[in-house]
Amino acid sequence: MNPIVPAAVASRATDAGVRGFPGGDGLLKLSAAALIEKAGFHKGFAHGNVGLSSKHTLAIINRDDWRLLSIALAGMAILLIAYWRDCRKSRPTP
Repeated sequence: MNPIVPAAVASRATDAGVRGFPGGDGLLKLSAAALIEKAGFHKGFAHGNVGLSSKHTLAIINRDDWRLLSIALAGMAILLIAYWRDCRKSRPTP
């Protein structure tokens, strides 16, 4: 799902090259795939038997016989790491 955020918040992502689309009422819809790629998870990324499709960043794939829970946890981890990296980049350095 593409996040829809206030334009002031979206400016950090759009300044980094992530495309935004009008979301109405001063909101911007950002590309979830581009946000994940900007966080360092590119098409074809793999960790063990779970990874991202080589065709689309938003498609989590099972390279062997992993259970659904493992795949869901891998997806959540990718999103949390992407969020953490974005938060780290936005903090001022001492």
